[in-house]
Amino acid sequence: MQKRLKLRKASPMVGRVKLSVENLINLRRETMIRRVKIWMAAALVSFVLFTIGSAVALAYNGPWSYDAIVPKFGGDWYSELHTASGTQQKNYTSSVGGGYDGDMWGNIVNAYGSEMASRQPLYDSTWSYYTSGAYAGQSVGFFITSEFWVPVNVEVIGQWYS
Repeated sequence: MQKRLKLRKASPMVGRVKLSVENLINLRRETMIRRVKIWMAAALVSFVLFTIGSAVALAYNGPWSYDAIVPKFGGDWYSELHTASGTQQKNYTSSVGGGYDGDMWGNIVNAYGSEMASRQPLYDSTWSYYTSGAYAGQSVGFFITSEFWVPVNVEVIGQWYS
């Protein structure tokens, strides 16, 4: 007796299960690609914001030009107050009148007129850098004083940055 083998048709579920596994693999792959794209976009945005933020933080506010007449015999001159960008300020002195280079001193002051850094002598065509400890957004100004032996009012021209 010969046995005949009956070939059965494949169950409709077998093809679907296989198809579902393939779909699942493709879905996972697409999900991973989407996640990578999202992380890359987040990293790019973070980098851009960090870069812009750093550039802004390092930038000075200003320049604010001044043409000061500093009173004789230790007189003081104060600029208008401006917003500090941080702890570092700088000044460029274009000229100190009457040959009184080094007899005029500059500094950064707060809103109450208190000096916030070490005084520095002002000379023609020079930069002075100040570490005031001011926080970003604080009102600061530039201050110039003459030595007590200077017998005349002295014109000082320059610009400062906060």
